Amino acid sequence: KTKIVPFNFTNPLQKYEALKTTLAGYDIGVLVNNVGITVFNYLYSVSTQSISQVIEDMIACNIRGAIQMTKFVLPGMVEKGRGVIINNASMLGTMPLPYLSTYSGTKACLDFFTRGLQNEFGQKGIIIQSLLPFWVITNMVPKDWKPTFFTPLADDYVRAALGTVGVLDRTTGYFPHTIQVRKPGNT
Repeated sequence: KTKIVPFNFTNPLQKYEALKTTLAGYDIGVLVNNVGITVFNYLYSVSTQSISQVIEDMIACNIRGAIQMTKFVLPGMVEKGRGVIINNASMLGTMPLPYLSTYSGTKACLDFFTRGLQNEFGQKGIIIQSLLPFWVITNMVPKDWKPTFFTPLADDYVRAALGTVGVLDRTTGYFPHTIQVRKPGNT
C-alpha cells in the first residue's frame, strides 16, 4: 500500500511534527529519501538575501528532510528487524564542482549520513542504501536536455536502481553511470 503525503521539505522543523503524526499509524517498510533542490550559480552572483534563502532551503530539503524522515521510520524498522531506506545522494557529492558547490556539499552529507546508518543498523536486518546517480532526466536538469545512454529518463533509472537494493550498499544505481565513475580521471 502506498500513501502520498504532500509536504514542503523546506518547512521549518516544527512543521515536521504534523507529518510525523500523519505517518504514525502506518507500518512503513520502505523509505526512499528522494527530495532535493539545487541552483546552478556562483554563491556570490545572486543577491545576498536571495542566495541565503536558497542555501537554507537546499540544506533543509537535501539534508534535514532525509534525516527527519529516517528518524520517523527507523524505530519501527528496528523493532521489526526489517526495512529498506534508500537515500538519493548524488555522484556530484563525491567531487567538487563549480556552480554546484552547495548542492554537492549537501549530497556529500547525505552520503556520509547513509554510510553511518549502515554501520549502526545494517546488522539489524535493515537495508540502507546510498544511491549516487549522475544526471537523470528530471525537473532538476535543464528543460532542453534529452535522454542519452549516460543521461536516462527517470523511469529507466529507477528500474535499474531498484535492481541494486539489497545487493549494493553504495551504488550509482545505473551501469552507464558506473562507467562514468570508472573512466580515467574520475575518482
